Amino acid sequence: MNTESSPLVTPIDTLNADRPLTHTQRRFYTSGLYMEARDLLQVLVDSPEYDTSPSRFTNNSVTFVERHLHYLSANPQVKLSGYISNLKLMTRAKHS
Repeated sequence: MNTESSPLVTPIDTLNADRPLTHTQRRFYTSGLYMEARDLLQVLVDSPEYDTSPSRFTNNSVTFVERHLHYLSANPQVKLSGYISNLKLMTRAKHS
């Protein structure tokens, strides 16, 4: 799913019915914070400075952006700016 196609398209539309969203997650995915987080995560994916390749993760069927949006949706106490800063540190590509 391309989350950039429309601000109205959210993972709510594509989630597996076996895993219903909690109220907290639903609130996140319909907020401005979701769109801000999605855009910031996409910047990391698009930048050659960060290694966000699926091979870094165990479940390759979930994109980097989807994985981290899900985490943020389930953990509303996490500050977005700090989370993105930590991701930048953890995914910084090693240049030889």
